[in-house]
Amino acid sequence: MRLIALCLLLTATQVSAATPAPAAPTAVQATPATSSTVDFELRDPKTKEVYFTGSEKTSQDGKAILKETLYFDAAKKEVQKDSFSFEAASLRPIDFSSSNSLTGEFSKIVPNEAQGLQIEYRPSLEAKTGSGVVKSDARTYLASAAGDLILQNWDHLVAGKAIKFELVVPSRLESIPFQLVRRET
Repeated sequence: MRLIALCLLLTATQVSAATPAPAAPTAVQATPATSSTVDFELRDPKTKEVYFTGSEKTSQDGKAILKETLYFDAAKKEVQKDSFSFEAASLRPIDFSSSNSLTGEFSKIVPNEAQGLQIEYRPSLEAKTGSGVVKSDARTYLASAAGDLILQNWDHLVAGKAIKFELVVPSRLESIPFQLVRRET
């Protein structure tokens, strides 16, 4: 069960304001770190039954963004934890890991400068961990960056232009081509 894709369907229930952290005293003033937290619920649209709740903390320190997302079941037990850091301007991954305590599913992605992105994936606790390298370029993204990719390209999408990119799929140890377009309503 992958919850990452479901993040795009979240109902935000609380957002805390971004608060700058104190900057380290140096001769050159660093960009202050900022953070925000969104608490959300994933529920049945008809019955309103809550399947999962979660919390995503986003922090930015200089040119890097870190998103840490926790998912909880109805009994408030943590069932999945995702951690994703990426470059703010390019959305290029710095580090990604995801673990699901219900299924034992685990994935980790780190850049391998010589070859692309190094992927480790295990579908369950009983399964063997697979690994591979996905060639990547400036158009290769992780699903965790989908919301940021849409926001970054909003003007292009509104203008009717397609955004073509490669989406890394850890479970398949590969990336697949996608095209993002504006849906007419």
